[in-house]
Amino acid sequence: MNRQALFSTILDLDPDWASRVAVKTQKSAITYGQLRDSAVRLANWLVSHGCAAGDRVAICLPKSIDSVLAQLGAMLAGAAYVPVDPLAPAQRQATIANLAGACRLITTSDLAVALRATGMTLPALTELASVEAGEGIAALVAETSAETPAAAHRVSASDLAAILFTSGSTGTPKGVSLSHGNILAFVDWTVSSFGFTQDDRLISHAPFHFDLSTMDLYTTFRVGGSVFLLNEVLLRFPSSISKILAAERITSWYSVPTALRLLEEKGVLERRDLSALRQIFFAGEIFPVPALRKVMAAFPNVEFINLYGPTETNVCTYYRMPGMPPADALDIPIGLPCEHYEITIRDEHGALLGPGESGEIHVAGPGCTLGYWQRPDLTETCRFDGRNDTYRTGDFGYWLADGNIRFQGRRDSQVKLRGYRVELMEVENVILNHPDIKEAAVVVHANGDMEAEMFAFVVAQSGVVVDAATVYGQCAKFLPSYAEPHQVVVMEDFPRTSTGKIDRQSLKAQCAQARD
Repeated sequence: MNRQALFSTILDLDPDWASRVAVKTQKSAITYGQLRDSAVRLANWLVSHGCAAGDRVAICLPKSIDSVLAQLGAMLAGAAYVPVDPLAPAQRQATIANLAGACRLITTSDLAVALRATGMTLPALTELASVEAGEGIAALVAETSAETPAAAHRVSASDLAAILFTSGSTGTPKGVSLSHGNILAFVDWTVSSFGFTQDDRLISHAPFHFDLSTMDLYTTFRVGGSVFLLNEVLLRFPSSISKILAAERITSWYSVPTALRLLEEKGVLERRDLSALRQIFFAGEIFPVPALRKVMAAFPNVEFINLYGPTETNVCTYYRMPGMPPADALDIPIGLPCEHYEITIRDEHGALLGPGESGEIHVAGPGCTLGYWQRPDLTETCRFDGRNDTYRTGDFGYWLADGNIRFQGRRDSQVKLRGYRVELMEVENVILNHPDIKEAAVVVHANGDMEAEMFAFVVAQSGVVVDAATVYGQCAKFLPSYAEPHQVVVMEDFPRTSTGKIDRQSLKAQCAQARD
């Protein structure tokens, strides 16, 4: 078996796996044997339509068995897959496909109409009339050979597997290039560290253009387990999700904290038998301690693991919760370095720092990505020590005495206000520790020649009324006066990105309107 390719266990399928369910949705399922057959046929179809090794195939499909097949088919053709958010504006979808230089864009007939209406140049379109159970791909490749394409055997660990596009600071999406080896370093670490086996049933909450999804799919495929896909509609209904957790006997969940909070608040968990669930992983954003305590109380027999890492490294540290965090804790550690990584904390000159000394988190190892797609200038700024398997995260933290790392926020979250250095994350944590506040986001806004101001946006707990005075009072108790917000804005809910995180760019745009 070629263990260097992300699709290796699918291509060199264990005969005992052939009839085992690989992927399920609310309406359908596909076995490993069927998954292999359809993915190989799609690879041959792509090759016969001009897709060559090293090309990119953009995939703009609702989350479905067809979208999984499209990923596997692209890689089996020797190409890389480029997942595109089907809920994004058509212009952004087209922009990402063009930035990737995709040879083909697989999408639905409905989405294709909107893409053409943009008037932008598009890759060759492959339109699927129906997607859910793999019927769209099946109809497309029905007459295509099921022989393994030669390109699949030549794929190596260093070859490009996927490009995940994230929002760039200039407004233009930037693509993070992931090799087969990058993703497999993470997948094999999860298998060995958390004991995944063929008996595990994972639930896929994250959209496929978000790096969390690589664990859901490829950890499952590595061990021969089963994964249940939550589509864009199901994500809106926590009670339906909890019902699926129980009915499917899900053993592992991985998502952003926001999703877990909604599940605890609106998932009617008390009605469900969730005894099969053994571990919950969370990542992507800070999990406020009061909210984490509530979620942990709702799942008393489940292990909770905090995972940290930017898309450019996937997960690079982990913290296995030893138990319920104290009520007065401001945060929890991001944990120990993953065993396949070397992590250092350095000052602005690159000097190594010891316990308690705050600096930038530097990561080195096989999971660090190939860099930014067609942006060697940007890639170079993130490397260090003359190595290509490194990444300067732009995140700050420090070593704790026990070897764990405490996260302190982004480089751009450390700001100078009123002449003092202020940690925005520290301000957020103080606000979140008030029992009446559910969520908080602190941003800085500069308006022309005026001094930059700190805005605290907050959302109250359900059924509770919170005003600006509540927030000012909480900050006055725990923060020096220079670190208190200039403005407080109480909201019913926060704007969200497509991955469920708080949309901080949208909040920054609201700062000018929120001025007194």
